[in-house]
Amino acid sequence: MKICFFAPVPDKQMLDRVEFYRQDIDILKSLGGDLVISTKWNEIPRDADLYFVWWWTWAFMPLVKAKLAGKPLIITGSFDHPLPQGGWEFDRRPLLHKWLIRWALRQADANVFVSRLEHERIPGKLRVNRPVYIPHIVDESVYQATDGAEEDFVMTIAWMENGNSTRKCIPEIIRAAKLVVDQHPRVRFVIAGERGSDCEKLSALASSLGVRSSMVDARSPESIAQGIIKVLNNDAYRAKLRRDGVERARSVFPFARRKDEIEALIRSIVK
Repeated sequence: MKICFFAPVPDKQMLDRVEFYRQDIDILKSLGGDLVISTKWNEIPRDADLYFVWWWTWAFMPLVKAKLAGKPLIITGSFDHPLPQGGWEFDRRPLLHKWLIRWALRQADANVFVSRLEHERIPGKLRVNRPVYIPHIVDESVYQATDGAEEDFVMTIAWMENGNSTRKCIPEIIRAAKLVVDQHPRVRFVIAGERGSDCEKLSALASSLGVRSSMVDARSPESIAQGIIKVLNNDAYRAKLRRDGVERARSVFPFARRKDEIEALIRSIVK
């Protein structure tokens, strides 16, 4: 079986660096056969037996070739979440984007949502062909629990691009950092991720609060700070959260879950 994996990234090195791309590529490779990695139109083969696509906005490119070849196509990704200040980010997209997303949702042979909430809500707002819930997973070969000494830092990962940083509540986290550091001056905040159009603005906000080198209601800095301080002040509670988190990752989000469920979905579609 020849499978085309498509993700519209500017640099193919991202496919190995970004876990959710790499994990799906590894899963598709495990099926055997020929896997073609494509990131733009001229790399998409016309003769694939299946097209596996990341992101609905850009799915129109492989969808056209899949339809012309009469072959099935699966789309996966994260959808447009409700915004912290209210509303739905999808409604703010240009008309062309909205049309392309709606068309892709209808034309795909399956739409794989990585969020249970999106799987439950999106089909109620838009027409979706065969919605499926297969979540992101934790690859324990990369992320491993440790019983070693803890470092006093709080880490957030986000793409610092306009819209996305708002959706991920990064400004609120930076404001919360100031409140936490006032009580726990040794704590270091780390914000990691691809630099985008909001990066300078977020850095300026951190500088104005005196936490430039430190870069849960998620809409409230005070609530975020209270949650972090509660964890920092209680060693037993912090240890329990760590144990519970590791157990939840192993039992609910193991690598084998996404692998087995994607394989089963592909075998149900490719005849």
